[in-house]
Amino acid sequence: MRLPLSRVVLCLALAGCHSESDFPLSAVPFAPPAQFRAWWEIVENCSGRRARFDDVKWFQVLSGEILVQGESAVGAWFANGNRIALLGEGDHDGPLVRHEMLHAILGSGKHSTEDFEEKCGDVVVCGRVCGLPELVSDPTPLSLDQVELSVEAYPRFPSLSMHNGRMSFVLKIRNTTSATAYLPQYRYALGWCPSGVLLSSVSDPDRIALACDYPFSGGYTAIYGPGETRSFVFDIDLQNLPDGEGPFFAERITVGGVLADNVRGTTMVVLRP
Repeated sequence: MRLPLSRVVLCLALAGCHSESDFPLSAVPFAPPAQFRAWWEIVENCSGRRARFDDVKWFQVLSGEILVQGESAVGAWFANGNRIALLGEGDHDGPLVRHEMLHAILGSGKHSTEDFEEKCGDVVVCGRVCGLPELVSDPTPLSLDQVELSVEAYPRFPSLSMHNGRMSFVLKIRNTTSATAYLPQYRYALGWCPSGVLLSSVSDPDRIALACDYPFSGGYTAIYGPGETRSFVFDIDLQNLPDGEGPFFAERITVGGVLADNVRGTTMVVLRP
């Protein structure tokens, strides 16, 4: 179940598999940043499918636009040549990139409810191609003792040199009740860290990094079905942290989930050189 309390249709054209004539002539190849490999593993995990990241050819459109059946798009996967084209350069939006990665991993341009909403709905953006969600009336507010936290780290075998110090962490929040429920914004907005991940060095616990956001989905309150787990992605550059945080080296670090300033569900990560 992926049911936000309220949601608008994204004014965004997301593309799947398209004809060769749709491929933008102005697209130029580019080397995908190291962060993409972590995102690829996240999508493999949520979809339950595996594919070779290096089989995908990446392109960016620096001038003009990506047109898909006459509509402007910000990204598209093309089955012919297993190519992904993204609009613009620099920092590409994670949920968008992961959307196109899911197409490539599945080898299909379809937007099945099972894959794009149920399995990977929290880590990919879908927009209007997935239709409007079902609305829920009067969901039950969740308290801290009614949820469980866990954290997954990507890539599975992080290397500071190979991945340029970039990692992604998936915070999983599970509704342990039998009711359809939500995390009330008024309760979590007052905390220093409403939800997020906390990294700390095992050898020096005072050396930390903290990434925080609200436990919402797409900017809207996330609704949890009975016993359901929702996922939230946090990207951290271990080599470019804010003042007073880190840095981290080739070492062991503890990663904990944070909810309303409470740290729970810790796991250990080994950073390789």
